[in-house]
Amino acid sequence: MDRKRTKDGNAESSSLAPAILAAFILSLTPSTGAADVKQKPQPPANPRAALELGDSRLAAGDLKAAQTQYAALLARDNIPASIRGMAMLRQALVHERAKDFAAADKMYAAIEKQAGIPRHHRAMAKERRRIAARLAKGLPGFDPKWSRTPLPAIKKPGVVLHVAPNGKATNDGSAEKPFGSLVQARDHIRGLKRILPVARQPGPGAEVIVHGGTYTLTNTVEFTNEDSGLAGAPVMYRAADGEKPVFTGGKRITGFAPITDAAVRELLSTQVRNKVLCADLKAQGIRRFTAYEPCGYASGKGFRTRPMFELYWNGKPLQVARWPNKGYVRIAGVSKKKTYKTWKGTASREGVIQYKEDRASRWVNEKDLWIYGYYCWDWADSYEKIASITTSNKTITLEAPCHRYGFRKGQPYCAINALSEIDAPGEYYLDRETDKLYLYPPGDVTKARIEVSLIGVPMLRLKDAEHIVFQGLNFDLGQADAVHMIDGKGCALAGCKITRFGGDGVVVKGGTNHLLLGCDIALMGRGGVRVKGGDRKTLTPSGHVIENCHIHDFSRIHHTYTPAVHADGVGIRIAHNLMHRSTSSAMRIEGNDHLIEFNDVHSVLTESDDQGGADMWGNCTYRGNVYRYNVWHHIKNPTSLGQAGIRLDDAICGTLIYGNLFYKCANGHFGGVQIHGGKDNWVEGNVFASCKHAVSFSPWGAGRWKQTVTVKFASRLKQVPWNKEPYITRYPELKRLLENADINHIWGNVALGCSKLFNRNVKGQDAVANVMIKAAPPAAGKRQIPSATALTKALEKSPLAPVPFDLIGLYRDPLRPKVPETSPLRESGGTSG
Repeated sequence: MDRKRTKDGNAESSSLAPAILAAFILSLTPSTGAADVKQKPQPPANPRAALELGDSRLAAGDLKAAQTQYAALLARDNIPASIRGMAMLRQALVHERAKDFAAADKMYAAIEKQAGIPRHHRAMAKERRRIAARLAKGLPGFDPKWSRTPLPAIKKPGVVLHVAPNGKATNDGSAEKPFGSLVQARDHIRGLKRILPVARQPGPGAEVIVHGGTYTLTNTVEFTNEDSGLAGAPVMYRAADGEKPVFTGGKRITGFAPITDAAVRELLSTQVRNKVLCADLKAQGIRRFTAYEPCGYASGKGFRTRPMFELYWNGKPLQVARWPNKGYVRIAGVSKKKTYKTWKGTASREGVIQYKEDRASRWVNEKDLWIYGYYCWDWADSYEKIASITTSNKTITLEAPCHRYGFRKGQPYCAINALSEIDAPGEYYLDRETDKLYLYPPGDVTKARIEVSLIGVPMLRLKDAEHIVFQGLNFDLGQADAVHMIDGKGCALAGCKITRFGGDGVVVKGGTNHLLLGCDIALMGRGGVRVKGGDRKTLTPSGHVIENCHIHDFSRIHHTYTPAVHADGVGIRIAHNLMHRSTSSAMRIEGNDHLIEFNDVHSVLTESDDQGGADMWGNCTYRGNVYRYNVWHHIKNPTSLGQAGIRLDDAICGTLIYGNLFYKCANGHFGGVQIHGGKDNWVEGNVFASCKHAVSFSPWGAGRWKQTVTVKFASRLKQVPWNKEPYITRYPELKRLLENADINHIWGNVALGCSKLFNRNVKGQDAVANVMIKAAPPAAGKRQIPSATALTKALEKSPLAPVPFDLIGLYRDPLRPKVPETSPLRESGGTSG
């Protein structure tokens, strides 16, 4: 990534004149008089100032004056299309607040037909028209059903089979004589299709009822096109009512005893030699583990996804022995070979670093020692294998090829996978040569449930399968990914739980209309969901949906670029999810026309830098993506550059960020939204509360923009017909790709209790009708945000259209009868207006 920085100008601005801003602030506090409200200034000649004057009248509660001002503005000729669209939406909103819903409907209908205004204004008018129709009937404005995806239904299946842990392959699959595995049920359905003529084949659909208990998997369960159902008649594998079937790829470990090997005892410190225990895994039938080779994002060996062995204590992952036990030490020096200049000093691509601590002298006899760290940039991590240690000059030589960005003095790292560093409860080390497991137990081993992950392949793999549903199943303990869905269409994971895997939870590659609904994904070594689909050349959408999923505690092994959801392609919808607790981003979005809505994202980016809760990077043809009605909160860490709610990095363009709440999620030089080098983005109608900055920019200038797009990123332009159909019609701004560098549209946002509205503001930025209010936002508890009611009340006189705060995040339904308490904005029956 290109991370060239400019000096922080700390520019602060508001597009409202001081008198107008003061009137808006006063409107949010108790008032004893109406003198200010009754003032009637002359309408400004400047259309922007005229719009902002109307906003000030609206903020003061004078609906009649606001309506008059907006109408006068719209009566003018030749006002900019953006101002016209905003003024029409404002005028319709005034009608709504005056409860003149017929007039609001008429105005919204006119906006939908209005040529020349921004396309998203017409889309907003269409939605607000539906809302106004509900309000006119005395109903809450937003209908929760609008944003919720129903589960594929099966009315009365033609075949019903049963699977139970005590079942047998020789059984007939009835409730009395169940099969013992999914494979047996799958093969039985295959057999029926082969034997019976088409007219007598099972239909509509089939149902396999999976009873509670534990099913151990050692290989992948495969489903192909011959296992498919039909639209409206899927093949469903579901948990029996009230029961919990668990498919596990692990094994419980016992037999821990004191260490008797003198050489091993010598490696350990005298303080822990008698506390560390050993289990012989070979004696328990477990052997031949894959090499410890985690690599990571910036590794010279590639971003590998090799299966990763892990150890768990009462369900929680333990720590591979490392030093220091928490945090990092710093590189004391780097090689003078293969050096290059960075904006933060000299770096070396030679895999030789110096250390200052004496601790490394303990590591010279380690068999499989690695270091992990952020060796050059605080956003690029990797694991690097140590080839040798020279204690005389305190030098570590790493095994080539090394970290692709090189090494820089002062950067953080730690030693890992070191038997000699077992010195804290919960640390362990696996000797892959002897199959011996060493553990400093955090409690009584005779009372604990100690488990290891074993299966090194996905548990489920669907290839070209259609209309197969897995509902209420639990997948646990694997070294690799949990589920792969390759091509096919209309398959679903619904109400499933995926926990404790070394890789990703679910990987979707290709296909159409696959659905993840109401699933829990937790304790992932990498990310939650990787989904790719659609055709970027034709802009054909995939129709994939990730909805109402709780994804947390991910990126445990690979700390960066392994998000809760990594979406790539066209037309993927990510909605109503709760994502939290990760060292890096919650979302990585690539491609076109994705919709990210109603998500609750918090407590991510706890370690890595220069990123956002949602991160996009490096392609000016990624357009049409929409972030609306999400909440981003408590996103920050001590690293220097910054963390944002949404980060548009390196030439990201044509993104709409609308109706979001950003709360305590801007740090360093970044705002709640951070734009690095992109243009043609819309940041409109958002609330920024208690953020260091609302919006921040890293402008490139015309020269750097042209050089980057046409030279550095030229290969990315060749991937799609960016200057032909359908791109040139779908994204008209591409006709002016090389013009208007750095110019984005920042319209009608409210910054509540923020330090600044803009940081690193660039002259010419299209900023209209943004309001900065110094007053603090409503109170909130630790790691929570203000209540939906409090936020709505605080903003009820602002020019913002109402945001459905109470519908953001997870919702209750039969798949998810309870919503975790960690979700601060829980659904309350659709009371938003």
